[in-house]
Amino acid sequence: MAGPSLFGGGQALAWSATPQALSTSAARQAETACVKAILDDPRPVKDVDESRMRPVITEARGSLVLVYLTDRAPSPSESTCYVRDGSVVGMTGSSATPQSPPAPAVAPKSALVALGEVMSTSSGSIRGVRGRVGADVVGVVFDTVAKGPVTATVREGHVALWWPDAPTTEQKENAATTPEIRGATLTLRDGSTRQVGVEELTGRTTQELTRPASGGSD
Repeated sequence: MAGPSLFGGGQALAWSATPQALSTSAARQAETACVKAILDDPRPVKDVDESRMRPVITEARGSLVLVYLTDRAPSPSESTCYVRDGSVVGMTGSSATPQSPPAPAVAPKSALVALGEVMSTSSGSIRGVRGRVGADVVGVVFDTVAKGPVTATVREGHVALWWPDAPTTEQKENAATTPEIRGATLTLRDGSTRQVGVEELTGRTTQELTRPASGGSD
């Protein structure tokens, strides 16, 4: 769960369902802060070289700049930082070791994302989705439960976005049987679109998606 700094002392986050323009200098400032936060994290994972992680997506959306880092390894480590005014106020991630299995391939007209990324205080939550898209995918709009359609940022074969939600707890997240998205609309390179369900987006069955979790939330 997140610290109070994420919401600026209890204030609601400004937010936009579409990414906003971000200057080169602001993007670099956010990326530098994120990389430093990853390297300074006091909880390193054995056999993981976090110095290899580089930004693949940096997007502005309301109060926060999202920075999505990956090391692009066959089994990649990934992190997402939420940056406000040049400082990291929230961070989530997953680490892979050399023994981890390779990430599954993504079909050209599909996407593969991770769900369940949430940070919360008594003031509210933010939910994030990050992952990869196929070679023919140039745009993704996710149908979120909390905010409806939200346009993601797609870049370099990756996709990311965030949106605000009501406060939650680890217990509520573990007991949840409904995914935080209903599906997505993919825009393909030829201008056509296709609707995809949560099962295709996550590579998980309906039974897996609706089963209460046994672990904690981010």
